[in-house]
Amino acid sequence: MHRPLRGTGGSEPTDESAGHAPGATSGSGPNPCELVSRKQAQAIVGTPVATPQEAPLGPTCIYQPRKRTEQITVDVEPLDFAKIRPMIRGAIRVSAANHTVYCGRYGRPTTFVPVAHGNVLNIAAPCAIGIQFAETAIRQLGPWR
Repeated sequence: MHRPLRGTGGSEPTDESAGHAPGATSGSGPNPCELVSRKQAQAIVGTPVATPQEAPLGPTCIYQPRKRTEQITVDVEPLDFAKIRPMIRGAIRVSAANHTVYCGRYGRPTTFVPVAHGNVLNIAAPCAIGIQFAETAIRQLGPWR
């Protein structure tokens, strides 16, 4: 049985900044809080969202909808997606913004988008929300697409 790693949205405590999955390597990518604006996030979730906060390690952008208890997180990390793909429970594959998007449970509902240079856009959110965040974020990725 797959047990999510600490910091991946699994059942163990996290500090939101340790969200690297198996196969992750160090490196720097785009600022995740610049990929989806607060206004765009509010339109996607249909409720007010607090000012997005960037966790310093990762980096990870944290969106907190005001009328929901679960946060939505966004990051782009160097990751061998082939290593985690088999661990995504209930995975579905869809297309968004000319990219293949995978939604499923990886500790919690998560949306993964393999992008350029061996990186993965990782959105911790239910699929319907994750796909919309992905479509918005992909447009902002520039050379990371």
